[in-house]
Amino acid sequence: MGQMNGRVVLMTGAAGAIGKPMCVELARRGATLVMAGRGAKLTQAAEEVRAATGSQDVHTLGLDLGSLESVRGAAAEFKSRFQHLHVLINNAAVFSGSRKTTSDGFELVFGTCHLGHFLLTNLLVDTLKASAPARVVLMTMDSKIPIDFDDLQAERKYSSLDRLQMSKGAVTCFGVELSKRLEGSGVVVNCVNPELTKSDLPKEAALPIRLLFALFGASPEKTKNYGLQVACDDEFKAMSGRYLRKGVEKVIPDLYLDPNVRTRLWTESAKLVGLS
Repeated sequence: MGQMNGRVVLMTGAAGAIGKPMCVELARRGATLVMAGRGAKLTQAAEEVRAATGSQDVHTLGLDLGSLESVRGAAAEFKSRFQHLHVLINNAAVFSGSRKTTSDGFELVFGTCHLGHFLLTNLLVDTLKASAPARVVLMTMDSKIPIDFDDLQAERKYSSLDRLQMSKGAVTCFGVELSKRLEGSGVVVNCVNPELTKSDLPKEAALPIRLLFALFGASPEKTKNYGLQVACDDEFKAMSGRYLRKGVEKVIPDLYLDPNVRTRLWTESAKLVGLS
């Protein structure tokens, strides 16, 4: 895995099951690490990363992906504190057993997993371009759930598992479109499915799903490496618009490759977050 000396890395969900082990490795490899998240959990995670690595180049950034105001504030603060951004890792995710909403009224899972990251990435894309060569890594999952443009906020029907899969499908679709829009800029964009991982993500899920994670989920110490490879290794420095599962490139479902779907998702997302 490539060394990261002199490279500025921003990660969302940095205190999570996969996020914190990834942060430890990034700090060990010399990155200027910016851990984004919320509250005492983030502060504690940053302290643990510093203690584990001896690095004092570990920083925190307050970020609530469920609040557009918070996302805009975090992007502005990042730019005021750091001149460069070489790697953006969109890692944060939520799962909700029932329909909830963000502070802006968006359905929580879609609003956090996709819309929050969509806004953050777009607000930082100029810094990524100016820092090129740079990378965007979108942590996602296998999904073949169509993006329901007629019910993006799940106001008609809510299924917790379908909602997570559709939202992660939107992340993949966004990643493909972003890679196209950034062609020739020196910024590459790739999607990573780290495989099923033991975590507290499904704590509100039905018992069978919780058991699936508990019994068959891999250790975060193992699954952290899949995202790190794409973020750090030289073999991925020119690869863009790809989807990798457990370090192996996989075919992206046609429904996320469709240019009409990609364009519509971008347009709808930009409108919702106030970028259009």
